[in-house]
Amino acid sequence: MQPPAIPMIDPFTRTRFRTDLRLEAWYPEGLLDVTLATFIIHYVGFEESIADEPFHRYADLSKLTAVHLVFKDIADLVAIRRASYDGREPVKSAIFAPNAPAYGLAHMFAALMEPSPIDVRVFREVAEAAEWLGVRVEALAAEP
Repeated sequence: MQPPAIPMIDPFTRTRFRTDLRLEAWYPEGLLDVTLATFIIHYVGFEESIADEPFHRYADLSKLTAVHLVFKDIADLVAIRRASYDGREPVKSAIFAPNAPAYGLAHMFAALMEPSPIDVRVFREVAEAAEWLGVRVEALAAEP
């Protein structure tokens, strides 16, 4: 019996959903601005609305070249996430942020998400994120 095929990254959303791991992974590239961040926040909310069961999240911010978000943008995005997931089962959201701008942004997001059932943690090493999510490091790679 062969293991299930690992889906490729969707070229439009830069996401991949692993049904076998109950994991949605996001691999943004280039500029992260309010338009892209809002799009992905709503996309994940849509995925949650059609999912049969809760799933964890992973974001790999290593390919970002710039971050153009201010505190108000992040606070607004958090408000959307918290409202759309309120009252649901707890899930984990791991953010791999190897550089300073992404790391700072991710920590701000994580701190504002604290009173939510989405437990957001930020990692500088993929292996640490994988361990926390309970998956193999290879499962978090952008390319299978």
